[in-house]
Amino acid sequence: MTKHNLTKTDYGCYCTSCRWKWRTPPANQCPGVPRFGRWVDVPDYLKTKSELFKAGLKPRENLGPDGCLQPPNDKYPRYWLYDERQAIPKHKPTSDSGEDLAKEKAIAYEAKRLWESKEIYTETYKGTAISALPMVRAKFISFKARAQVRGLPGEFDCVEVETNRSLATHIQAVQFTREFLDQLLKQGVPNRTLDRENLHEYLRQWGGGLIRLQDSGAGFYIRVNCDSVKVESNDFWDVGAPTTAQKTGLFSPYTSLLAKPNVNYWSWSSHPESQQVCPELSLLLTLPEPNPSVRQVLEALPEGKDPFFEPEKNSHHSRLNFSTFSTRGRFALREDKYKLRSAFIEWHEAAQSQLGIEPLNRIYQVLYGTSWELIEEILTPSSGEWWEVLGVKPNASKAEVKKAYRRLVGMFHPDINKSVKAHERAVAINRAYEQYQELYQI
Repeated sequence: MTKHNLTKTDYGCYCTSCRWKWRTPPANQCPGVPRFGRWVDVPDYLKTKSELFKAGLKPRENLGPDGCLQPPNDKYPRYWLYDERQAIPKHKPTSDSGEDLAKEKAIAYEAKRLWESKEIYTETYKGTAISALPMVRAKFISFKARAQVRGLPGEFDCVEVETNRSLATHIQAVQFTREFLDQLLKQGVPNRTLDRENLHEYLRQWGGGLIRLQDSGAGFYIRVNCDSVKVESNDFWDVGAPTTAQKTGLFSPYTSLLAKPNVNYWSWSSHPESQQVCPELSLLLTLPEPNPSVRQVLEALPEGKDPFFEPEKNSHHSRLNFSTFSTRGRFALREDKYKLRSAFIEWHEAAQSQLGIEPLNRIYQVLYGTSWELIEEILTPSSGEWWEVLGVKPNASKAEVKKAYRRLVGMFHPDINKSVKAHERAVAINRAYEQYQELYQI
């Protein structure tokens, strides 16, 4: 228990550590982590030790609790809560001291340093350089890995691979890639995967694609890489279908820009060869070019974070925890961010109506390097100002706020919406509406 880290607000004071608010300065001490007054307010991913043990898990060593349950009238927390996503199997042997513990601690601190400085960690494995790239997510430290491997057996002897999932540390990202490289070096690029019966034909046609290794979706983006072949002209288009080598040389200026920030894909529509880069790009260019507000949001998505996210000010963290670090989004301080978000939501809904959810999801993944979860956070944010969470203007009328609140509660009430994050979003919506009521004395 520590002193509260208080900041003044229009309705009294607020602690940035336990996220509790009062009319007058409190006399009790702060638990140092977010606290919840009722069980219904606790997010699904936070568990007590007993709940973790029942699931065969235990809190990770050297990391304290991530939250607590402490009703308003209680002097001390009734239960300490831990992030289930950071837990480890309770039967896994761990060391309380010595080299293993020191190594784990050193990796965690190095991951934090790399993530904050945006440095790229590189490790060589069987002659192949594997780079761990820090992904600037809104709320979590994470890394992706990328490698270019040569000398593979089979038709595709040189490919570039990149993880389609994020890992908690640079070491985990490299290890995940090592296992895939072992498979490629031994067997070459597989022709049959979970998603495709004939991957080789797909790679010949498009020059790249996704290899999903598990039903969970974990896998790699793979690009056929024949950079030794250069094409000086487009004459071969008139004499038949281009070869894979010709495609790679022709498309390399385009493929090198995929999933990069500040790229307007509609500016490529006047180049016929761009229509053959990948099916996702061809599908995107069937949509009308969006207005500048929408393009700004789309071009910010490859940064890997919610462009509207604003971290809490003066937050204090007494321990290393991957879930506690955050980075401000590109539009967080802009006065017109409501206009930008509304324009993007309108474009997204129109695109989903025309293309469908799955094709649009692939466009976000391949062209903008982002996940559907991040898109959902932009569409229905669970953090930010009360008016952002409720999806209304800052100066919205009482009737508009009430209407928006009822609509969102109807969408995310756990009794209606059975998705994993429904409860978390319902809590955020109720909290935002309470903030609105307290702010305007309603």
